[in-house]
Amino acid sequence: MTGFRAWLRKQTRRDDRIGDIARDFEDDVRRKCMPGVHSPYGILSHIEGMHDASGRAVEAFQAAEQEWRQTQ
Repeated sequence: MTGFRAWLRKQTRRDDRIGDIARDFEDDVRRKCMPGVHSPYGILSHIEGMHDASGRAVEAFQAAEQEWRQTQ
């Protein structure tokens, strides 16, 4: 079972909305913007609260979480 955070970090080369949100997440990880945040809920809370995520970003995140859950 791959954790969501690890799975999302592997999606950065995709050319779709999941790749977009994965690259945004990877940027936050590099900037040490969200240390210790691993769960889908925690990551979503972070992007909504700290980055004022748009509705499209939230939808992309939810699509990523749904795809991840289907692989588990």
